[in-house]
Parts: sequence; C-alpha cells; structure tokens
Amino acid sequence: MTPEKSLEKLGSMTAFFSDQGSDLALQWLSTLFVAGISFLVSVMLARTLGVEGFGTYSYLLSLAGLFMILQDGGYKTLLFRESIGGSGKRVLPLGIGHVFIMTLAGGGIVLLFQPQEWPTLLAAVFCMGMVALTEFVSSGLKGEGRFKLDALWKGIIRIATAATISWAILFYKSDAPASIFLGWGLALLIVLCWPLVKGWLCRPVFRLRGDLIRTNIAFLTIDVATIIYFRSDIVLLKYLGHELQDIGQYAVACRVLEGIILLATPASQLAFRALRLRWLEGNGFPKLCALLLGTMLLVAIIIVVLNAFWGEALILLVFGSSYIVAGGLFFWLSLSLIFLLPNYILTQSAIAMGCEKGYAWVALGTALLNIVLNLFWIPRFGVMGAVWSTIAAEGCLFLGLGWILLGGWRSHKC
Repeated sequence: MTPEKSLEKLGSMTAFFSDQGSDLALQWLSTLFVAGISFLVSVMLARTLGVEGFGTYSYLLSLAGLFMILQDGGYKTLLFRESIGGSGKRVLPLGIGHVFIMTLAGGGIVLLFQPQEWPTLLAAVFCMGMVALTEFVSSGLKGEGRFKLDALWKGIIRIATAATISWAILFYKSDAPASIFLGWGLALLIVLCWPLVKGWLCRPVFRLRGDLIRTNIAFLTIDVATIIYFRSDIVLLKYLGHELQDIGQYAVACRVLEGIILLATPASQLAFRALRLRWLEGNGFPKLCALLLGTMLLVAIIIVVLNAFWGEALILLVFGSSYIVAGGLFFWLSLSLIFLLPNYILTQSAIAMGCEKGYAWVALGTALLNIVLNLFWIPRFGVMGAVWSTIAAEGCLFLGLGWILLGGWRSHKC
C-alpha cells in the first residue's frame, strides 16, 4: 500500500469518527461507566459468593440467558434496524406483547414442573423479561439516532441494578442467587416507568404478522445460536462433571472478555446505523465496511499484546489470589479477539444489507461447531478445551460471514 493510500485510509477513518462527534463520545463514556460498575459488581459477587457460589450463579445466569432469547424473539435487532427507516413504532407494541406472553409462559412452566432451584429460575425469568424491555427502549433510541439519550438510559439502568444487587448482598445479607435476580428485575421494573411516561414504550399488542414472523425467525435463530455459543461452554463444563472451582475460574476469565466486548459495542452500533444508511443510499458501503474491519483488527492486536504483559497480574489484583488460574485462561481466551472484534463489524454489515437469513445459517453452524468442539475437547483438556473451542469457532464465523457478505454484495440479494 502506498503512503498516499495509507493517508487516505487514515483520513477516512478520522472523518467517520469525527462525523459521529459527541454521539460516539457519550456512548463511549456511558459504556465505560456501565462496564466499570458491572466489573465492580462482578468482583463483589465473586468475592462474596466464593469460587463455587460464583460458579453456581454463572451457571443459572447462563440458563436464564438461553430463555431470554425466546423472550426477545428477535425484536431487539428488528427494532434497531426498522427505527432507522422510521418504522420502529409499528414494530414496538408487537415486540412488547411477545415479551409478556413468553415471560408468563416461562413462569408458568417453572411453577408447573418446579425443577431444581425453581425459585431462582422464576426470579430469573421475570428479570430477563425486564431486561428485554429495556433493550427495546435502547434499540428504538439508537435507531432514531438519539445516541446521547441512549447513553443516559444505559447509565440509569446500570446504577439502579447495581444498587439493588448490592443492597441484597451487603444489607439484606443474602447471597442467594434468587435475591440477586429479584432485586435486579425489580430495579428494571421501576426504571421502565420513565420510558413509559415519555412514550418510548407503549401498550402491548397481541397479534401475529406473517412478515415480521419470517424476519424474526432469522433474528431469533441468530440470537439462539449466539447465546448458545457464548453460554454453552459453562453449561457443558457443569454437565461434563467439572468442579465448580474450575467453572468459577473460567467464568471470571469470560467476564473480563465480555467487558472488553462491551467496550467495542458503541462503535459497532454507530457503525451499524452508518452502514445501513449507506446501503439504503447505495453509496460507499464496501469502503466503510473495510475501514471498520481494519480498525477492529488493529484494536484486537493491541489488546492481545497488552494482555500478554499485564492481563494476569490485573486479574489477580482485582479478583484476588484464589483466581490465579483465571489469569492464565484469560490470556489464551483473549486470542479470540483477533476474530471476535472484526466479527462485530461483519455481523452488523450482514444485518444492514438484509442478509440475516444467510447470517442465521452461518451463526447456527458456528454454534453447533462450538458445542461439538466443547464435547470433544473439554473431557480431554478441561477448561482449556473450552478456550480452544471459542477461538476455533470465532475463526470459522469470520470466514462464514465474509463469504456471506461477498455473495450479498455481488448479487445484491441475500
């Protein structure tokens, strides 16, 4: 690449982020604020619950996350995309109705069968329903370009939930996961009064629309595959008989990785709106996509290098000496960022192009591959098998999404 081309790419990158201006700055500030509080809450839970208790909590949270994708039903992503074109208000009441139905159904199933830890699962179903509604509000605000207001909204949510979880543990003196989920859900229920008054939420509508069902099947498949991919490793570690000590160590490493991913979210969401607008206008989409991919790859390399020197020491400093294994695990887990961060841009580009059907097949195949690799490697290599499965799956997802985007761009049909 010539120096002139390099300067042109650098200028394009600077121009893109400059155009976003204060929106990106406030989204970053909000994300750092949310990540910081979430990190402190994770540290408090890890220290208070202990390694085994934190492993149990992480296991139950993974199960709740699997059910949440059914509560969301693909509406979160659909609301974000359709709000860019001004159609979000027609989708929102149907999405709220879907959340109500699935939450009631989930609670009824838990009460009917009363599985092990059923009070905790009941509280978790309620909590995840509230989480889905708060994400609907966020999707609508971002789709309309109101990123500053969305930044404020996310900050308020995190303060409220952190306060109730801390109260449940420190003042109510309860380390039961049921109390944590219940306090979390009640905080969200109170906070949701604000968007309800402002008109960002509305009454639920219980009606089926064939066009939305077809679109949401693709988004739901993507969400199912994604949550299975990110949560199945902890579930399989538990299922395959590994000690809660091992699960707790791996859960801490995953929490740190999720914190890094959270920091990449604002840029990817602003990128999605820009990519969607350029795709609709038919101008500059491939150039912007390539620019964003290069940026994410550079960031991933920097993080891996920094982690090689200071990652393990940081985890020991924050979580304590009992999590020494997590420090070593996180170094290897961070290698997945080489694929994971660019995949953020590839997924946003696929949805912006309307390639959600192809993306759904790739995501489903990646999730199944991850499960197979975990089943094969975890019995042989323990938690390191889960780490290697994550790296391999992210690499396959990168190749699959790249193939989908190239085909979609060439044919303009997805």
